[in-house]
Amino acid sequence: MMGDRWEEEWETAALSAFKADTGERLFSTCGQKSGVTKEGKTWAETWGKDDLLGSWGTKQETDITGASLCEQWGHNLQGDVWVEKWGVNKLGLGVTEEWGWKAGEKCVHVGEEMDGVSKTEEGLCTWTETWCKTFEADGRMARTHAQKVGENGHGDRWREEWDEEYYRDGATEKWASKKGSKDRTQDVWHEQWGEKRAKPDENNDSGRFVSCWAEQKGTNGYGEEWNDAWSEMFGDDGVGKKMCNKWKRFASGAENIERSGEDWDAKNGWFQKGGETIHSGLTVDSWHERAW
Repeated sequence: MMGDRWEEEWETAALSAFKADTGERLFSTCGQKSGVTKEGKTWAETWGKDDLLGSWGTKQETDITGASLCEQWGHNLQGDVWVEKWGVNKLGLGVTEEWGWKAGEKCVHVGEEMDGVSKTEEGLCTWTETWCKTFEADGRMARTHAQKVGENGHGDRWREEWDEEYYRDGATEKWASKKGSKDRTQDVWHEQWGEKRAKPDENNDSGRFVSCWAEQKGTNGYGEEWNDAWSEMFGDDGVGKKMCNKWKRFASGAENIERSGEDWDAKNGWFQKGGETIHSGLTVDSWHERAW
Protein backbone atom coordinates (compact mmCIF):
# COMPACT_ATOMS: atom_id res chain seq x y z
CA MET A 1 0.00 0.00 0.00
CA MET A 2 1.33 3.40 -0.96
CA GLY A 3 1.50 6.03 1.83
CA ASP A 4 1.26 9.80 1.75
CA ARG A 5 3.47 11.61 -0.76
CA TRP A 6 4.41 15.29 -0.92
CA GLU A 7 6.96 17.75 -2.15
CA GLU A 8 7.80 21.28 -1.08
CA GLU A 9 10.04 24.17 -2.01
CA TRP A 10 10.71 27.71 -0.81
CA GLU A 11 12.97 30.64 -1.47
CA THR A 12 14.05 33.89 0.15
CA ALA A 13 15.04 37.01 -1.77
CA ALA A 14 16.69 40.18 -0.52
CA LEU A 15 14.82 43.34 -1.52
CA SER A 16 16.50 46.55 -2.65
CA ALA A 17 15.01 48.33 0.36
CA PHE A 18 16.06 48.92 3.97
CA LYS A 19 14.39 49.71 7.30
CA ALA A 20 14.50 53.48 7.84
CA ASP A 21 15.25 53.26 11.56
CA THR A 22 17.84 50.46 11.62
CA GLY A 23 19.16 50.28 8.07
CA GLU A 24 18.50 46.51 7.96
CA ARG A 25 17.75 45.02 4.54
CA LEU A 26 14.20 43.88 3.85
CA PHE A 27 13.37 40.38 2.56
CA SER A 28 10.67 38.46 0.72
CA THR A 29 10.06 34.74 1.36
CA CYS A 30 7.66 32.35 -0.40
CA GLY A 31 7.08 28.62 -0.65
CA GLN A 32 4.77 25.90 -1.86
CA LYS A 33 3.78 22.35 -0.88
CA SER A 34 1.71 19.72 -2.65
CA GLY A 35 0.95 16.06 -2.17
CA VAL A 36 -1.39 13.08 -2.20
CA THR A 37 -2.64 11.21 0.87
CA LYS A 38 -2.99 7.44 1.03
CA GLU A 39 -6.77 7.94 0.77
CA GLY A 40 -6.32 9.66 -2.59
CA LYS A 41 -6.87 13.25 -1.49
CA THR A 42 -4.75 15.76 -3.42
CA TRP A 43 -3.68 19.00 -1.79
CA ALA A 44 -1.54 22.05 -2.44
CA GLU A 45 -0.47 25.07 -0.38
CA THR A 46 1.41 28.28 -1.14
CA TRP A 47 2.54 30.98 1.25
CA GLY A 48 4.60 34.12 1.31
CA LYS A 49 5.85 36.93 3.52
CA ASP A 50 7.15 40.25 2.27
CA ASP A 51 8.63 42.95 4.51
CA LEU A 52 7.03 45.61 2.25
CA LEU A 53 3.65 44.06 1.38
CA GLY A 54 2.66 41.68 4.19
CA SER A 55 1.85 37.96 4.15
CA TRP A 56 -0.49 35.68 2.19
CA GLY A 57 -1.33 32.05 1.55
CA THR A 58 -3.54 29.65 -0.42
CA LYS A 59 -4.73 26.08 0.09
CA GLN A 60 -6.55 23.56 -2.12
CA GLU A 61 -7.89 20.05 -1.41
CA THR A 62 -9.87 17.54 -3.49
CA ASP A 63 -10.85 14.03 -2.38
CA ILE A 64 -11.84 11.00 -4.45
CA THR A 65 -15.58 11.81 -4.15
CA GLY A 66 -15.11 15.15 -5.88
CA ALA A 67 -15.55 17.20 -2.68
CA SER A 68 -13.16 20.14 -2.68
CA LEU A 69 -11.95 23.02 -0.55
CA CYS A 70 -10.09 26.19 -1.57
CA GLU A 71 -8.79 28.87 0.74
CA GLN A 72 -6.82 32.09 0.46
CA TRP A 73 -5.83 34.67 3.05
CA GLY A 74 -3.73 37.78 3.41
CA HIS A 75 -2.49 40.41 5.85
CA ASN A 76 -0.84 43.71 4.99
CA LEU A 77 1.36 46.06 7.01
CA GLN A 78 -1.53 48.51 7.54
CA GLY A 79 -3.38 45.93 9.65
CA ASP A 80 -5.91 44.83 6.99
CA VAL A 81 -6.81 41.12 7.06
CA TRP A 82 -8.89 38.99 4.69
CA VAL A 83 -9.80 35.30 4.41
CA GLU A 84 -11.82 33.52 1.74
CA LYS A 85 -12.94 29.87 1.49
CA TRP A 86 -15.10 28.03 -1.01
CA GLY A 87 -15.73 24.43 -1.94
CA VAL A 88 -18.03 21.56 -2.85
CA ASN A 89 -19.62 19.10 -0.41
CA LYS A 90 -20.90 15.72 -1.53
CA LEU A 91 -23.98 14.71 0.50
CA GLY A 92 -26.14 11.60 0.50
CA LEU A 93 -28.39 10.49 -2.39
CA GLY A 94 -26.30 12.43 -4.89
CA VAL A 95 -27.01 15.85 -3.38
CA THR A 96 -24.23 18.42 -3.82
CA GLU A 97 -23.55 21.70 -2.05
CA GLU A 98 -21.47 24.54 -3.45
CA TRP A 99 -20.53 27.03 -0.75
CA GLY A 100 -18.38 30.05 -0.02
CA TRP A 101 -17.28 32.18 2.92
CA LYS A 102 -15.23 35.35 3.18
CA ALA A 103 -14.34 37.72 5.99
CA GLY A 104 -12.08 40.68 6.46
CA GLU A 105 -10.97 43.63 8.53
CA LYS A 106 -9.78 47.05 7.37
CA CYS A 107 -8.47 49.82 9.56
CA VAL A 108 -10.27 53.17 9.42
CA HIS A 109 -7.87 55.95 10.38
CA VAL A 110 -8.33 59.25 12.19
CA GLY A 111 -9.32 62.00 9.77
CA GLU A 112 -11.22 59.81 7.30
CA GLU A 113 -14.65 61.27 6.48
CA MET A 114 -18.13 59.90 5.92
CA ASP A 115 -21.31 61.96 5.57
CA GLY A 116 -19.22 65.06 6.29
CA VAL A 117 -18.03 63.75 9.66
CA SER A 118 -14.32 63.14 10.30
CA LYS A 119 -13.16 60.22 12.42
CA THR A 120 -11.57 61.35 15.69
CA GLU A 121 -10.42 57.87 16.72
CA GLU A 122 -9.34 54.68 15.05
CA GLY A 123 -12.11 52.45 13.68
CA LEU A 124 -12.37 48.98 12.18
CA CYS A 125 -14.35 48.02 9.09
CA THR A 126 -15.36 44.34 9.27
CA TRP A 127 -17.40 42.09 6.99
CA THR A 128 -18.46 38.48 6.61
CA GLU A 129 -20.21 36.91 3.62
CA THR A 130 -21.50 33.36 3.19
CA TRP A 131 -23.40 31.62 0.41
CA CYS A 132 -24.56 28.12 -0.40
CA LYS A 133 -26.27 26.43 -3.36
CA THR A 134 -27.83 22.96 -3.06
CA PHE A 135 -28.24 20.72 -6.13
CA GLU A 136 -30.24 17.50 -6.41
CA ALA A 137 -28.75 14.38 -7.99
CA ASP A 138 -30.22 15.30 -11.40
CA GLY A 139 -28.40 18.66 -11.31
CA ARG A 140 -31.48 20.73 -10.47
CA MET A 141 -30.78 23.60 -8.07
CA ALA A 142 -33.06 23.16 -5.07
CA ARG A 143 -32.00 26.04 -2.82
CA THR A 144 -29.69 29.02 -2.59
CA HIS A 145 -28.93 31.01 0.54
CA ALA A 146 -26.60 33.92 1.29
CA GLN A 147 -25.78 36.29 4.13
CA LYS A 148 -23.73 39.48 4.55
CA VAL A 149 -22.81 41.10 7.87
CA GLY A 150 -20.64 44.16 8.21
CA GLU A 151 -19.58 47.36 9.93
CA ASN A 152 -17.82 50.20 8.15
CA GLY A 153 -15.79 51.64 11.04
CA HIS A 154 -17.85 54.85 11.01
CA GLY A 155 -20.70 53.46 13.11
CA ASP A 156 -22.77 51.94 10.27
CA ARG A 157 -23.77 48.29 10.67
CA TRP A 158 -25.76 46.00 8.39
CA ARG A 159 -26.99 42.45 7.99
CA GLU A 160 -28.51 41.05 4.81
CA GLU A 161 -29.94 37.58 4.14
CA TRP A 162 -31.79 36.01 1.26
CA ASP A 163 -33.10 32.55 0.55
CA GLU A 164 -34.63 30.92 -2.52
CA GLU A 165 -36.20 27.46 -2.83
CA TYR A 166 -36.95 25.75 -6.13
CA TYR A 167 -39.40 22.85 -6.06
CA ARG A 168 -39.37 19.88 -8.37
CA ASP A 169 -42.60 20.94 -10.12
CA GLY A 170 -41.12 24.41 -10.88
CA ALA A 171 -42.74 26.37 -8.04
CA THR A 172 -40.50 28.84 -6.18
CA GLU A 173 -40.30 30.69 -2.87
CA LYS A 174 -38.05 33.69 -2.19
CA TRP A 175 -37.30 35.68 0.95
CA ALA A 176 -34.94 38.52 1.81
CA SER A 177 -34.14 40.61 4.88
CA LYS A 178 -32.02 43.71 5.48
CA LYS A 179 -31.20 45.24 8.87
CA GLY A 180 -29.04 48.23 9.62
CA SER A 181 -28.14 51.00 12.03
CA LYS A 182 -26.25 54.30 11.85
CA ASP A 183 -24.67 55.69 15.02
CA ARG A 184 -24.24 59.25 13.71
CA THR A 185 -27.99 59.73 13.13
CA GLN A 186 -29.25 57.04 15.55
CA ASP A 187 -31.18 55.36 12.75
CA VAL A 188 -32.24 51.71 13.07
CA TRP A 189 -34.16 49.95 10.31
CA HIS A 190 -35.31 46.54 9.10
CA GLU A 191 -36.80 45.56 5.74
CA GLN A 192 -37.95 42.14 4.57
CA TRP A 193 -39.98 40.74 1.73
CA GLY A 194 -41.04 37.43 0.24
CA GLU A 195 -42.90 35.90 -2.66
CA LYS A 196 -44.31 32.57 -3.84
CA ARG A 197 -44.83 31.54 -7.44
CA ALA A 198 -46.65 28.54 -8.85
CA LYS A 199 -45.04 26.29 -11.44
CA PRO A 200 -44.66 27.80 -14.93
CA ASP A 201 -47.50 27.28 -17.39
CA GLU A 202 -48.45 28.28 -20.92
CA ASN A 203 -49.53 31.75 -19.73
CA ASN A 204 -46.54 32.61 -17.52
CA ASP A 205 -42.99 31.38 -18.08
CA SER A 206 -41.95 32.51 -14.58
CA GLY A 207 -44.95 31.01 -12.82
CA ARG A 208 -48.08 32.73 -11.56
CA PHE A 209 -47.78 34.85 -8.41
CA VAL A 210 -49.36 33.04 -5.47
CA SER A 211 -48.50 35.61 -2.82
CA CYS A 212 -46.06 38.39 -2.02
CA TRP A 213 -45.46 40.57 1.02
CA ALA A 214 -43.12 43.21 2.42
CA GLU A 215 -42.49 44.95 5.73
CA GLN A 216 -40.43 47.97 6.70
CA LYS A 217 -39.90 49.33 10.20
CA GLY A 218 -37.46 51.54 11.99
CA THR A 219 -36.63 54.41 14.33
CA ASN A 220 -34.52 57.54 13.94
CA GLY A 221 -32.67 60.10 16.03
CA TYR A 222 -35.67 62.45 16.02
CA GLY A 223 -37.65 60.03 18.19
CA GLU A 224 -39.85 58.80 15.34
CA GLU A 225 -40.89 55.18 14.85
CA TRP A 226 -42.71 53.49 11.97
CA ASN A 227 -43.92 50.12 10.70
CA ASP A 228 -45.29 49.64 7.16
CA ALA A 229 -46.53 46.32 5.79
CA TRP A 230 -48.42 45.06 2.76
CA SER A 231 -49.37 41.71 1.27
CA GLU A 232 -51.12 40.31 -1.79
CA MET A 233 -52.57 36.88 -2.50
CA PHE A 234 -53.68 35.49 -5.85
CA GLY A 235 -55.75 32.35 -6.43
CA ASP A 236 -55.63 30.33 -9.64
CA ASP A 237 -59.39 30.95 -10.02
CA GLY A 238 -59.06 34.75 -10.34
CA VAL A 239 -59.76 35.45 -6.67
CA GLY A 240 -57.32 37.66 -4.75
CA LYS A 241 -56.83 40.17 -1.98
CA LYS A 242 -54.49 42.99 -1.02
CA MET A 243 -53.81 44.54 2.39
CA CYS A 244 -51.72 47.55 3.39
CA ASN A 245 -51.01 48.94 6.88
CA LYS A 246 -48.90 51.98 7.78
CA TRP A 247 -48.19 53.13 11.32
CA LYS A 248 -46.04 56.02 12.50
CA ARG A 249 -45.40 57.56 15.89
CA PHE A 250 -43.96 61.07 15.94
CA ALA A 251 -41.55 62.53 18.47
CA SER A 252 -44.48 64.40 20.05
CA GLY A 253 -46.18 61.08 20.83
CA ALA A 254 -48.90 61.51 18.20
CA GLU A 255 -49.67 58.42 16.11
CA ASN A 256 -50.90 58.09 12.55
CA ILE A 257 -52.41 54.90 11.08
CA GLU A 258 -53.36 54.26 7.46
CA ARG A 259 -54.85 50.95 6.40
CA SER A 260 -56.56 49.69 3.32
CA GLY A 261 -57.68 46.44 1.74
CA GLU A 262 -59.06 45.05 -1.47
CA ASP A 263 -60.79 41.80 -2.50
CA TRP A 264 -61.65 40.75 -6.03
CA ASP A 265 -63.00 37.92 -8.12
CA ALA A 266 -61.97 38.47 -11.73
CA LYS A 267 -63.82 35.36 -12.88
CA ASN A 268 -67.19 36.48 -11.59
CA GLY A 269 -66.54 40.20 -12.13
CA TRP A 270 -66.73 41.79 -8.67
CA PHE A 271 -64.45 43.67 -6.28
CA GLN A 272 -64.57 45.67 -3.09
CA LYS A 273 -62.00 47.89 -1.42
CA GLY A 274 -61.79 50.34 1.41
CA GLY A 275 -59.56 52.07 3.87
CA GLU A 276 -59.25 54.50 6.75
CA THR A 277 -56.87 57.00 8.32
CA ILE A 278 -56.66 57.31 12.10
CA HIS A 279 -54.76 60.09 13.84
CA SER A 280 -54.16 59.85 17.60
CA GLY A 281 -57.15 57.56 18.02
CA LEU A 282 -59.57 59.62 15.89
CA THR A 283 -60.77 58.47 12.45
CA VAL A 284 -60.15 61.41 10.13
CA ASP A 285 -60.94 59.68 6.83
CA SER A 286 -62.59 56.46 5.63
CA TRP A 287 -63.82 55.16 2.33
CA HIS A 288 -65.33 52.09 0.72
CA GLU A 289 -66.37 51.13 -2.78
CA ARG A 290 -67.49 47.97 -4.53
CA ALA A 291 -68.80 46.68 -7.80
CA TRP A 292 -70.82 43.48 -8.41
